[in-house]
Amino acid sequence: MEVFFVGLSAISTLAAAAAAWFSYQISKDNFKFQKKVTNNQATSYQLNNVLELLIKLKFELKDLTSLSDDEFLMLDLQLKELKRQINVLAHLVQLTPELTKLWSTRDVAHLVEHELELVIKVTKSEIKALWD
Repeated sequence: MEVFFVGLSAISTLAAAAAAWFSYQISKDNFKFQKKVTNNQATSYQLNNVLELLIKLKFELKDLTSLSDDEFLMLDLQLKELKRQINVLAHLVQLTPELTKLWSTRDVAHLVEHELELVIKVTKSEIKALWD
């Protein structure tokens, strides 16, 4: 009977050790994630702002013929806001060549839809890379 209780004691000790190990691993992973959030939060927020503006601008550019003159002029304001957000992003990270090219675009008339699609794709991959 004594051997039975010694065996149960050994099993419970092993279970406690395993639980402590899993708790340590979870704690370590949680710490890594919190560290990533702290380091990447501002960059991720700014990249998301740029991405949102890019998608809005791309959507507006799809149907230029139906835009009134005032709506077309609003596109220039949207481009200026996008460039302002890219400028803020440039203070956080090194800009990709695609964003740099977009930032140097003078006006909406010089935007090309496939270039916008490429910049959107690159920006999405940059956001994904922050969290991988």
